[in-house]
Amino acid sequence: TGAVNNQTFAQISRSKNFHHYLRHGSDNLHRLIDFCLREDFSIDNQDLPKVFGDLFESIAAALYIDFDLDEKKVWDIYWPMMQNFLQGLNPNGQLMHPFSYLQENCIKCSLSLEPKFTESVDLENKFMCKLMIGDRCVGEGRGNSKQKAKFLASE
Repeated sequence: TGAVNNQTFAQISRSKNFHHYLRHGSDNLHRLIDFCLREDFSIDNQDLPKVFGDLFESIAAALYIDFDLDEKKVWDIYWPMMQNFLQGLNPNGQLMHPFSYLQENCIKCSLSLEPKFTESVDLENKFMCKLMIGDRCVGEGRGNSKQKAKFLASE
């Protein structure tokens, strides 16, 4: 499907910290990976570099070889990662903002999801967001903007 592509693999790779297993000697690549790991990178709706998708595929290939070419064992590891990620895509195969994904599921269950913001004296994490369903807090995040705090609370 359109959802199974290098960008999807890159997003999964980033979320699972596969970059920790990458061995390279490139300062430019190191800076690029660091830039892509910033909390606000995904908020900016930017595509991840191809190296993240290549990591996802390379690790799958290494597992395939390590498991003596047993495809089922690789799928036993990879399918849960892919399934959880693919559930967060919209009908066009694009990654939904975590808050939108939560809100959509709350609506399906006739629940109301409401972000509550407070400001703190901490200059680095000035805003705190609590995601509330009724009087129950289901997520909490802090960031230097309301948007970042809501994003982190939703993850």
